[in-house]
This record gives sequence, structure tokens and C-alpha cells, in this order.
Amino acid sequence: MSSSSNLVAMKKVVQQLRFEASINRVKVSQAAADLQQFCLQNALQDPLLTGVSSSTNPFRPQKVCSFFASSGALPSHIAARPAECNRPLRLRRMNHGTTLLWNRRCGQLGLLGCVVLTELRRHDATPEPALAPPLVAANILEMMLQDGSTHLLCLTASSGVPLFTRGAPRQLPFPVIGSLNGVHMFGGGQGVVLSSCETEGGGKVVWRVFRDSVMLIAVSGGGSSSKEEEARLQRLLEDVWSCMVLVLGQDELTNMRNVERLKRDLRSCFSLIDQLLEERQQGILGNLTHCADSLLPPNPALLQQAVDGFAQAADSEFGCLLVHGRIAAATEKWWRLAPQEVVLLSAVIRSLSASGSASCDYPVFLPHGSPTVAHRLLRFQLLPGVDVCVLAESELVGLFWSPLVEALRDCLALGKRCMPTSVSLRPDVLALLLINRDTRRSVSCVRTHPLPSDPPLPSEARCWELLKLLYIFSSTRYFSQEEALCVSPEERSQRGNTEDFVLGFSHQPLQCYSVTDECKSYGLQTAQHQLFLLMPPSVPTFALRSVATQTLSDIVAATGF
Repeated sequence: MSSSSNLVAMKKVVQQLRFEASINRVKVSQAAADLQQFCLQNALQDPLLTGVSSSTNPFRPQKVCSFFASSGALPSHIAARPAECNRPLRLRRMNHGTTLLWNRRCGQLGLLGCVVLTELRRHDATPEPALAPPLVAANILEMMLQDGSTHLLCLTASSGVPLFTRGAPRQLPFPVIGSLNGVHMFGGGQGVVLSSCETEGGGKVVWRVFRDSVMLIAVSGGGSSSKEEEARLQRLLEDVWSCMVLVLGQDELTNMRNVERLKRDLRSCFSLIDQLLEERQQGILGNLTHCADSLLPPNPALLQQAVDGFAQAADSEFGCLLVHGRIAAATEKWWRLAPQEVVLLSAVIRSLSASGSASCDYPVFLPHGSPTVAHRLLRFQLLPGVDVCVLAESELVGLFWSPLVEALRDCLALGKRCMPTSVSLRPDVLALLLINRDTRRSVSCVRTHPLPSDPPLPSEARCWELLKLLYIFSSTRYFSQEEALCVSPEERSQRGNTEDFVLGFSHQPLQCYSVTDECKSYGLQTAQHQLFLLMPPSVPTFALRSVATQTLSDIVAATGF
């Protein structure tokens, strides 16, 4: 079969391709499989379609490239290998860099470890020794995700210029970055919004474009189920964008006059972004829940009065007191900030507190309330682990806080428990997360059990991990999620954080539970609260509900949370 007849036949097949958009992935129709089969059947019949590593073939790999475009032109050459050879299909770009992608095994569009984009160049040199096949961008990606970590890529949305990468132990190769950006551009040219895809190794890739200016790509090595992992990565991308706005302002990100300067400026965001990626501080769940991590002090009225007076004397309506990185008291206007802003400001204060300075003046933008006008965030250390801050200038620290040193020490004594001793928790509660749905505040704690048990109970670090997994599992399947962001209905429908069977019923689930070898977990939702509990396997399943309702009642009665 001649090369020209091959191209004519392929053109007919390619014209049948139709892309179908779904909530979490983009599928390629069966015509892609037909084209794949056509290439494989003709791979050994035409020298043009044989493997490019042959020493007698007049084409060789020149470089791995990421040229994609929205035109419908066909690739001018195809190099395919038999399926048993376990090698990827390689497509050469043609006019405007058009390229076609599909997965040989499951027919999903995306970088799934089966496709490499290779530019071939004819050369008239003497025959060379066999060339090793080029590295496959997706295979490189899979190898770098074997540790299960999360990688973050930031690029310009229009040109795909890399701005930074975080979370990777080594710099991602440019072919990987370019291919991840290119497949999103290719889908956009076909009228498809590519929001996520899965890799063959169980990893997850999530794309998000903000303000038609910045593209963020999160790549995870997997570990949890697809739905939970996508929800976590989507929330991560939202937080990273808000961190960038918080530090640099929206105008700096949307009006890119100098890309190299923007790259340098973005370095000031790295400490906050690394906090989101690495989850350095145990017990801080606000990045996940978009609820402010709070501490319930023994004397809330006394501290509240001091915070209000301190902010008023500083000519500010925004003030807050943090103990161990959690909010113990704040002014009313502070709580009226968008929940995500409260969470990110707390993260900034924790980061500034870790620097060891007694006070600092830090310019911040509010991603929702003031994305283009900066405010001054002033932080003062009252005691080691206790910080007060206002969004205004203040020299009144000693006057207001010196009389309250003992009350602040009482807050420090709570440690990670986050609740006063007046709250009596049942001994069979390993860990809890309580969210106030009205105020978007949360308290969480993990209780250590020094005595050995059979079977052994999860460690403190494992309990925090299980608590996060329980929240993600429940919020993506059963319980409603009050979004902190003002998003369009189209974006909200694309996220699809509720399972299909929930959407098909007129009622909202109020309770859920799970039983594993490590522990038993229970989720409870009321009009005002969401409670998530971890309990030992020895607790009878029928008693989980009563433990949860009693725990919620005890905390609310003792603290009014």
C-alpha cells in the first residue's frame, strides 16, 4: 500500500473522530481505535510506517515536541509499531502543529503513557547505528510519580511558557511540561474543556486556567480513588491561584508585561505554595475544608473583647488572635472575609511566625475582597506560639495585651486539643473534625492513646491522614460542600463533587459511616454542623450514631461553637 493511499485512508478515518465531554475526562470515540488498528496493520508494509529506529529508515527522531493546534490538518507521517512490540505510536506535527492523541489501551484522550509526540526530519547522511527510541513524555511522568507525591506546574495560558514548578524532587523535563500544556490546548481547539485525566499507573492530572492568563496543572501519583483525588487537586489549584493573588495581586498576573520579571516575583509565593503541597503542619485542615482552623479558648469573652479593642484602637476593623496557628478570637469583620481568605491569611501568619521575628509588616491582596489593592498585614508575637495581627498600622500591642498574658498562657496549654477542658470527650473517640457551616470555622483534634491495644490503634500522624480521607470521602459523595469561591454555574457543574445516585434523589444524606481494619469512622451532618469521627474497631457499629450525636451535643453545649 502506498504512502499517499495510506494518508487518504487515514484522513477518512480521522474525519470520523468525535470528542465527547464528560465531567471528569474527555473520551475519544471508537474511530480512534479504528485509526490505531489501521496504523498497526500497515506498520510492516510500508517503509514510511516502520519503526524510526531502523538504521535504513531515512527518518530519525529529532526532538520530542509539544506542538498542538486547533486546525484539522492530518499529521504528515506516522511511525507505528506492532502492538506486541509495546512501543508508542508517534505522530509528526504538520501545518500549524496539528497532532492527534489517543490511548492505545483504553481510548482516553490524554497523556496516559502510550503516546509520544516526535518531530521527524529527513537527512541524507550515511546510515547510522540504530537509534534508541526517544523517551516518552508520559512514561517520564509515570516514573516521577512513583513516590506518590503531588507536582504543580504553572504556565502562561496563552503561550505555554513555564513560570515555575513545585513539589517535584527534580525539574520536570520540558517535553513533559509542554505535552501537558499541549493536550489541553488541543482539546480546547476541538471545543472540549479537558479538566482531568488518569494515567495508566493510577496517577491523576488536573488542569485549570485562571483569568485566561495562568494555567495551573496538578499531577498526583495517586493513592486514593479517582473522585477523591480529583477533588483534592481541584481545591489545591484554587488555593495556589489565590496564594499568587494574595502575594502579587491580580493585575500583576493578568497583565503580563515581562514574563521573566513575573518568574522572579513568583518566588515570593513559594513558601505558601509549599505549605499547601507538603502539608507540613499536622492538624491544619483549612486548606482542604476552606474552613478556618480554630481553637476554643477557656475564656473566649475576655479574648474577644481584647481583640475588638485592639483593632479599634489601631483604626482597623480586621483583627485576629492566633494560638498555635489556629484562630482563638477575631473581629466580626475578619469573619466576614471570604472563608478562603481567612484560611490563607492564617497560613501567611503561620509562615511569618515560623521566621522567628517578633513583628513584621507584610503587604497582602485579598483574592476576593480586594484583588487589585494591597493592604498592610501587621503581625506581632505576644508569646511564643501566640500572634495577633491587624490589617492596619498599630503601636498599641503592649497596652492591650500585657494584662492578658495569663489568659494567653491558658490558650497555649490547650495544645493541639483546640478545646477547653470543660469539653469531655468519650474515651472511644480517636479523632474528630467539627465544622460550623454558618461561620465556616472548624476545630479538629487527635487524641493519643499511650496504652497498647490489640489490634494496635493508628498513630497520631495516621489519624490525621484518615481524618482528611474521611472528609474528602464524605464531602464528595454524601454531604454538601459550601464552596468558599464565587464560581459560575458552569464551573460548579464541571466539578461534579456529588455522586450520580445522590443527584437522582430528592433528599440529602445526613449520616454515613465506614468500617476498616484500622478504625471505624462516622460522618454526621446537621443544619449547622458537620462532624467527622474516628473510633477504634472495638466500638460496635450500631453505637456509632449515638457516639457522634453525643459528642456533637457535648461540644456545642460547652462552647457554643
